[in-house]
Amino acid sequence: MRALRGAVAGACAVVVLGGVIGCGADSGDDGTPEEAPSAAPVSAVPVPRGDGGTIADDVNGDGYPDLAYAAAYGRADEYGRARQNCAVVVYGSAKGLDPAVRTVLEPNVAALPVKLSPVLQPYPVLADLDADGYADLKFGPDVIWGGPTGPDPRTQSTGLAELTGTPGDFDGDGRLDLPAVEDTQDNPAFRVLYGPIDRNGSPSRRGDSRPDPVNHPDSYNAYSLRAVDADGDRTADLVASRTTDDEQREAFLLEAGDGPGGFAARARKLRTGSSVASGDFDGDGKGDLVVGDSGSRNDEPGYETEAPGVDGTFTVYPGDGGPPRPYDLDLAGDYLTGDLDGDGRDELLIGDTTDTYPVHPDVTVVRGLLRDRAAPGTDTLSRIGPARVPGTDRGVKKNDRYARLAAVRDFDQDGRDEVVLHWTLPERGPSYVWVVDGGGKDVVAFHDGRFTETE
Repeated sequence: MRALRGAVAGACAVVVLGGVIGCGADSGDDGTPEEAPSAAPVSAVPVPRGDGGTIADDVNGDGYPDLAYAAAYGRADEYGRARQNCAVVVYGSAKGLDPAVRTVLEPNVAALPVKLSPVLQPYPVLADLDADGYADLKFGPDVIWGGPTGPDPRTQSTGLAELTGTPGDFDGDGRLDLPAVEDTQDNPAFRVLYGPIDRNGSPSRRGDSRPDPVNHPDSYNAYSLRAVDADGDRTADLVASRTTDDEQREAFLLEAGDGPGGFAARARKLRTGSSVASGDFDGDGKGDLVVGDSGSRNDEPGYETEAPGVDGTFTVYPGDGGPPRPYDLDLAGDYLTGDLDGDGRDELLIGDTTDTYPVHPDVTVVRGLLRDRAAPGTDTLSRIGPARVPGTDRGVKKNDRYARLAAVRDFDQDGRDEVVLHWTLPERGPSYVWVVDGGGKDVVAFHDGRFTETE
């Protein structure tokens, strides 16, 4: 199995006014571009009609992965803040991500969840939950359904009733399932909601429950459930951890098996760390699991630091069953994985993906994990937003201008993944997007002001 990489009906959501594209930017002393992409209008074109398929992250089923994110929508008020939110899909192609080919779900259409937040849920999980050949957009508990030309604004979004995590194929039948936790306060239990998930949010069947593997006296707190590939077999595995007050947390691995709820009888306790991802770092065809420090900290006295074994560290658990490999590279942040150079070995990317904790200016690319002798190498990627709030004379502090890590995908299907960096001022917009290749060069860059602002 390939390594797993988290109203009222309205008019057509495809906006026909221009987006922008451009890569010309001056650089500062550290190589960081000092200006955002230039505003060169590009008219929107129709979304190609797809026939459905099995490519991950492909919202319109045309064989190319796509990018989706939440954005601010509407004219900014006197303080530079946009008043509503929208969802944007920009589509991949043989030439890569194309900002001219896009869907914008405007406020008050049926497909847009009411509580969509560019701050708390900026990037959805893209996954084909209803097994129709088109990836859907899972923003937390809400699902926007994909289709042959992308999301239809008239199709009602679905709110999932249970607390669910990132999807994975836990029974190996080729359809995605959702891990869920029930009754988190009094008697928490885990179960799998087996796919396909219909557009009412109902699974095809509900798995048996299994006891809470975290088994912590404070387990009434919310949970994080992440589908991963920890061994390279045909079934997904699950990492479960209890969310805390911005502290790093213990993680537990539930491997697919014949025990309670379709998992091994005993959960494997992993290291402390709130960032989790999986990828094939050594190229053996088996998924490797990485857990480490996300960088979030409790700001209460005595809780604002982490132990040396946690602070800035991560551990890789090889999919071949070998011993865990700890790494201390003084790096903290959210994790994504992808093969940036097409050599069959994934890289680990570390950077911030939300506004919930302080910004790390650079996204770090870690190469060469699990090599026997050579130490891993690191590269950094950095892009920066404008110096002033768009449409105002108000400045933006440089530390608030660095782009975040949004996605790692092979938008042109050439065998090499690209990295998406994204910047926006929360609730203000517009959003700025850079698609960067494995060598650190811009493939395309654009901002969405022309299709998320109204006159």
